[in-house]
Amino acid sequence: MKILNFILLVVAILALLATAMPLLAQEPVPVAPAVSPAAVATPVEAASAASAAGVEQPKIEQIKPDQVVPDEVTDAINTFFQTIGHGEVDRAYDVLTKNSKIGENVADVSVLKDKSREAIKLYGAIRGSEITQIKVVGKHLARITTISLGADMPLRWRFYFYESAAGWKLIALRVDDRLVDLFDENPAEAPASSPAP
Repeated sequence: MKILNFILLVVAILALLATAMPLLAQEPVPVAPAVSPAAVATPVEAASAASAAGVEQPKIEQIKPDQVVPDEVTDAINTFFQTIGHGEVDRAYDVLTKNSKIGENVADVSVLKDKSREAIKLYGAIRGSEITQIKVVGKHLARITTISLGADMPLRWRFYFYESAAGWKLIALRVDDRLVDLFDENPAEAPASSPAP
């Protein structure tokens, strides 16, 4: 049996080598010569030159790589946590969900309020918050991930905002204690001393 396993291993290695040999025998890909930054046109310059030449070009919009959500969104989140920190859970949700589809569903907002009160009892009063991640999809949709700083343990909050014709509105809210996910770990990689979420 050992001989058969050895023969199968040798055959597999030979098959891999046979597949890799043509790739190794290929000529290296030439590297393009360096171009002076002054010789490279920006997208706006290229569009202007094409337009001057009579070539129809799609509109190019300048989007900064460090673009973040407007202050009104982060201010709403900060106000939410400050209000909860003062023990005013109902008022915090009422202000956050005002003029939003979430606010129209009184039963769902009531559940959120009750769950928040329960979390405060379990993890301690919220003493502050920190925005840990802002992810913008397109121009009109954003997810702001925040941790609340509880007296005993933080919680992860994910606020989803949409920019409608009437401005930025909260469209979804999630809260959980899956802090391992903030570190791009899966529960199996979490330290043995912490319970898997």
